[in-house]
Amino acid sequence: MSGKLLYIAGSGRSGSTLIERIFHSSENATGLGEFHCLWRLQHKDINCSCGKYFTDDEFWQSVIKKAGLASDDFERLRILESRVVRFGFIAKNYFSLQRMSMNSEVREFLDYQKCIFDAIRSIDHVDLVIDSSKAGPRAWLLAIDPSIKFLHVWRDPKDVIQSWRSKKYDHGLQEYMARPTVARAALDWVKPEILLRLLALQRDVKFVSYKQLCDTPKESIKLLVDTLDCEWVKPNWLSDDTFKPSDNYHSLNGNPDRFRSEPIRISYQRRKSVSSGIEKALVVFVSVMLRSIFKEPS
Repeated sequence: MSGKLLYIAGSGRSGSTLIERIFHSSENATGLGEFHCLWRLQHKDINCSCGKYFTDDEFWQSVIKKAGLASDDFERLRILESRVVRFGFIAKNYFSLQRMSMNSEVREFLDYQKCIFDAIRSIDHVDLVIDSSKAGPRAWLLAIDPSIKFLHVWRDPKDVIQSWRSKKYDHGLQEYMARPTVARAALDWVKPEILLRLLALQRDVKFVSYKQLCDTPKESIKLLVDTLDCEWVKPNWLSDDTFKPSDNYHSLNGNPDRFRSEPIRISYQRRKSVSSGIEKALVVFVSVMLRSIFKEPS
């Protein structure tokens, strides 16, 4: 794929939306949110972060037109994803990027996206496009292209699980987000950990600690920009811990905070648990087990 693509992986509630918005505040980058929702969701149900529904959004309609896509193409993308963007498919191919690259459906799946990413770069006049879909299997498919860069956000499993178990209102869906069980939230945390650590054995995957990012925001982002070879990305910092989001943000889906337009101050926030005593104990037990198996990358 021409130009640069940064794929942000990790569990839900890991901080991927925050990092994407910091990068997107630069004039040289465009963040797309959870890009795979472009074919996963019905277009009439997608509420863009700019406040418009997808079908009324001039940016996305221009992208579709320039990429030459029709409704049948998005249905085809859904079918292809159901076949190749799966842990079973990756395992069946022995976790070999070369072997997967020879699959005709994989090549078709990636070619579709190349057309869309190229259209976005052309319309927004940027070099860097950011996809924060987060899913591990998707990272493996994209890793076939050696030019794509990968960032894995690590957040303490206890904070992630408690965040999932807390109430959070989604202005896009106009309802409270689903609150998965402790087991489901833990599984959501584990899956990208396994797949991204395996991918790091074959491709360069940059790891970032969510807590470290919140402790030293400007310094951490500068280090990321340098290590990702994107020195020309200049986030719009107002201070060492506050940035001004770009007005031209068209995230398809993700954390409800994607709708915030005011300056964002970065700080480490722990969600207060709304769980019972038994569930609190379960969260602590599960978190200790996960941290012992998947230590925070250095």
